[in-house]
Amino acid sequence: GLADGLGGAAASALRLALASGQVARVVNLAVKDPFHRAGLRAMLSNTAVPTILHAGKKLNVIPSEAVAELDCRILPGQSRDSLVAELKAVLPTNIEVISERSGVPTESDIDTPLASTIKRVMNSHLPTARVVPFLSPGATDARYLRPRGTIVYGFAPMLPEEKVNLAHGANERITLESLNFGLRVLEDVILETAA
Repeated sequence: GLADGLGGAAASALRLALASGQVARVVNLAVKDPFHRAGLRAMLSNTAVPTILHAGKKLNVIPSEAVAELDCRILPGQSRDSLVAELKAVLPTNIEVISERSGVPTESDIDTPLASTIKRVMNSHLPTARVVPFLSPGATDARYLRPRGTIVYGFAPMLPEEKVNLAHGANERITLESLNFGLRVLEDVILETAA
């Protein structure tokens, strides 16, 4: 679906990546924008990012121990154990799982009346848009709702020209036009669903 929406060389690269099993290599070569490249890589493989580092007490003393805490995101179909095995293959050190805050990845069925409504409403507001399901590499409260049978989609409609790479940055923002567009789309989705 992403390939169909992107078109051109990027679409060919994504299809080749899926067919060849060379996803990371093809994405690195074909996707020039660093924000989109990082996002696609995070959707296609487990991730482990060192976010907290601890070592030493004084500048002139070699520490006896250094600790790196990793924020890991696991793909659907993977497990904590498979991620730990993956990390042990590349990190020559001890690995200990100290917390599992986000738990097992979850997904919602995409063949639902709500998904159909979202597609229909988006088409009425922006006929050139394509609604495509994808994996969000971010954490979400959906992990608490889906196991209880609630359908959850991370649907945040914005205008195509919006700079989404500003999300979670020091100056996070969207334009008023995009905010108004998103509110109108979401209102219509809610009203149609409730009807």
